[in-house]
Amino acid sequence: MKVTTKDILHAVGVERDRQNAKWGEQNHKPDLWLTILMEEVGEAAKAYLDSTYKGESLDRYRDELVQVAAVAVAMLESYERNEGKPKPPAHCCGAQGFGALGDVCPGCEYRGGRS
Repeated sequence: MKVTTKDILHAVGVERDRQNAKWGEQNHKPDLWLTILMEEVGEAAKAYLDSTYKGESLDRYRDELVQVAAVAVAMLESYERNEGKPKPPAHCCGAQGFGALGDVCPGCEYRGGRS
């Protein structure tokens, strides 16, 4: 089965929803966010090493990578809410102003937001 970027982004969205349900909206300073992100990267590295040297499945490595990506998304969400100047998102085809739930990218017809 071929896994697409949409599939991966969906998994990241599901993880973000899980994080939000567990922790609520998080608004940390960048130094704390980076600490959280690096902790997740460390868990991914450990999962990979466990698969390589202990014969464990790579499934945990994949799950940790999804968590790394979800934390990076949470960091961007926090930045945009608190410190950034939100920019209209661009999509793979270069379309601007795309991304709200239900928006359809005019270039490639990808549906915006998490489903």
